[in-house]
Amino acid sequence: LALAGLHVWLGTPRLARHRRAALGVGLALAVTCLAVARAHYVVYVGQYPTLHLCVLQLCFVGLTLGLALAISAREARVGRRGRAALVAAAACLAVLAVLELPSSAWARPVAIAYTELGRAHGVAQALHRDRDHLLPSALPSHERALAPDDDGRARFARHSGLPEATFALSDFDVLLVLVDATRFDRTSLARPDGPTPALARLAHSAQTFTRAYAPSNGTFPSVAAMLAMAPVSFAELDVEPRFWRGRLREGRETAAEAMRAAGRRTFWVGHDHEGCFSRNIAGLDQGFETVQLVPEERGEPAHADVDARIADLAIAALPDARHFGLVFFVSPHDDYRARDADLEAADDEARYDAELAYFDAQLARLLAAVDLDETVVIVAGDHGEAFGERGHRHHLSSVHAEQVHVPLVVHVPGMPPAVHEAPTSTAYVLPWLLLRGEPEERAAA
Repeated sequence: LALAGLHVWLGTPRLARHRRAALGVGLALAVTCLAVARAHYVVYVGQYPTLHLCVLQLCFVGLTLGLALAISAREARVGRRGRAALVAAAACLAVLAVLELPSSAWARPVAIAYTELGRAHGVAQALHRDRDHLLPSALPSHERALAPDDDGRARFARHSGLPEATFALSDFDVLLVLVDATRFDRTSLARPDGPTPALARLAHSAQTFTRAYAPSNGTFPSVAAMLAMAPVSFAELDVEPRFWRGRLREGRETAAEAMRAAGRRTFWVGHDHEGCFSRNIAGLDQGFETVQLVPEERGEPAHADVDARIADLAIAALPDARHFGLVFFVSPHDDYRARDADLEAADDEARYDAELAYFDAQLARLLAAVDLDETVVIVAGDHGEAFGERGHRHHLSSVHAEQVHVPLVVHVPGMPPAVHEAPTSTAYVLPWLLLRGEPEERAAA
């Protein structure tokens, strides 16, 4: 800001002939830009990184022009003291900009070099809601030339980080349990005194992966990649400029479609946080015979029991026939509720742990209703959650471990429990299972 102000102040003529008007307009513009920048960071703290940079740079320009107008209205020329002060401030900022300060949590954004036209375009895109203007993240399948890979299955076995197994998937039901915004290091898998004892008990009879990573840092791309059994860039998604919204294309076969084609009943019971799946994300329901979504709005007291209702519906939805079910819990997603009076004044991390404990209690109820001798159970986080690490909060803002390192527990009846420390992805689990299934399932995997 000081460098830009120095340029405007010393390199341009006086901007206004009418001093009172210039002073009023300049101060109003400067105050407005400061207020917009402040309000934006309060409302969207830790999210929308591209929109942050757009607003930040536009506010810098507006603030600079506002101050230049105000200053030009006060002085006909710049005095020596003013020149010296501004040059000194600019020099200090220049030195700080090139120094690597260990205490700094922020990296210098490369977008500082972007043009103002480009920044304005970024704001317009970030606020665009029209579903007719989706941005394809991958070419349609018929436009991609992927050569057949005879060694693909063997290479997947070597590099996926998943264990060898000889079970037949047709012998078991499959239950995929996802939990929103859950990071590995906050669960009882990482610390014995953690808030998820039911998850830890399941791990005692399951495959536990200590370095499992979500395909992305948000629900839409992460869950889409899991169900499409492909990396995000190959999952055939259409993404809106508001990048947590979009759709999975109808032509992309999903794990649910493959298992339904193999004769399984399929169902999905889960949350609909702020219209996530009913209004903002499309296509993930492909292959599910029934979908039951429980609405949840941020901060709504009446929705505090959403996970309990999800567990009730999921237990009631369990069919007698072979099936594939998706159950999606939401409690750890922000805002974090104070589950008891002692948490009213607690910080976000304490409330987050309480939300994990609430989810875990509902998971325990669900597992008690499932025949674990007949069911493959997968429990995974769809993405992680940040609490100020590296300047980020919540998710959708970085791919550091706190936002993508998630719990992953896979219970296969009869398979000896083990802890796996090799890195893997939650997107690998469904193809790993389906490779041991019926022909339709193997072909999809």
